[in-house]
Amino acid sequence: MMVKNGSGLIVNISSAGGLRFIKTMFVKRTDMFKDGETTEYPGKAIVALASDDRRMEKTGRVLITADLGSEYGFRDTDGRDPPNLRSLTFLLTHAGYKQAAQWVPSWVKVPGWLLWGSASRL
Repeated sequence: MMVKNGSGLIVNISSAGGLRFIKTMFVKRTDMFKDGETTEYPGKAIVALASDDRRMEKTGRVLITADLGSEYGFRDTDGRDPPNLRSLTFLLTHAGYKQAAQWVPSWVKVPGWLLWGSASRL
């Protein structure tokens, strides 16, 4: 379809697990999924990107759905704002530092380059 039209939008959806090699196993920590996003949330992100006249400025980059939700003003189908993968509160909580995470403001984010650099496969 894109070849015929000469243009289009290609979207690749992945999870945070795509940053690292993950072994297939039974998940024992179901608490990490309780605040997760619904399957509709990434769809809302795609619609918002496709509707943005300046979408070409975002091409070739990894975009976090929670960042897009904040930028474009959409929420998940249940009315929540899913946790942001770059949120220091989120990262501390899932690393087991729940008490420390309570003291960090929710708006404190880890820079994307640091997150991607820590997951490098090189």
